[in-house]
Amino acid sequence: MVAVEDGQLVGWVHYIFHRSTISIAPTCYLQDLFTRESIRGKGFGRKLINAVYEQGSSLVCRAFVGKLRNKLDRLSKALSRSR
Repeated sequence: MVAVEDGQLVGWVHYIFHRSTISIAPTCYLQDLFTRESIRGKGFGRKLINAVYEQGSSLVCRAFVGKLRNKLDRLSKALSRSR
């Protein structure tokens, strides 16, 4: 999944859904999230994370994606403070 602004690629997220040995429901795993340094702080990363969350919700990954979202929220806040 990618983020585009003014026809330019400004970010991307790589994620997969896979089965787990501990649950019947699929697991959402966000592997990579990247945004161009010049657009950071403008919400593109958050939009990409939310899009992954929506994909997971539509595939009944609610419990796993909820945990992922909580972790990503904490990471996002920590990164915002470090800028």
